[in-house]
Amino acid sequence: MAVMFFGAVTGCEFKGQTVSPNNQAVDTNLIGNQAWQPVPQRVRIYPSSRFILTQKRPALEARVELQDEMGDSVKSPGSFHLELLKESTSRRDVMQDKLYSWDVPMVSIEDQQSYFESVTRTYRFVLRLDREIKPDDQLVLAITFHRTDGKLLQTKAILGPDGVRFGQ
Repeated sequence: MAVMFFGAVTGCEFKGQTVSPNNQAVDTNLIGNQAWQPVPQRVRIYPSSRFILTQKRPALEARVELQDEMGDSVKSPGSFHLELLKESTSRRDVMQDKLYSWDVPMVSIEDQQSYFESVTRTYRFVLRLDREIKPDDQLVLAITFHRTDGKLLQTKAILGPDGVRFGQ
């Protein structure tokens, strides 16, 4: 009897159940199926995204963050689709021309290790360009993250020659 009392007070497990310190039994068989698991709910273009020179060629260094429902950074399998659009304005409409498009699968541990930076908690993509960006270019970076369950997460940011101007 003393052993059972001590086990109940310390949270020991008896036959598939864990007894919590407040004497409530928790079925450990359900924990794997019903436990909360972080899943990306939003994608965010990090403000430090910018244009750089790499090996004397222009590139866009895009830093992208996936966030769970609490707004915390998470890693996740899926795939990123990134587009660099040039915005032009006519008297009636705002039009966007696609300048570049990149697809980056993020399904293996190696993919995660290649792109995810633990310090910033962002994915870092260095996307090569074939021309330099002019200061007067109105550019938009559009990103779609395809989750493995088929859900799409999308965001956009307006870019200037020195990086992100506005996130949308």
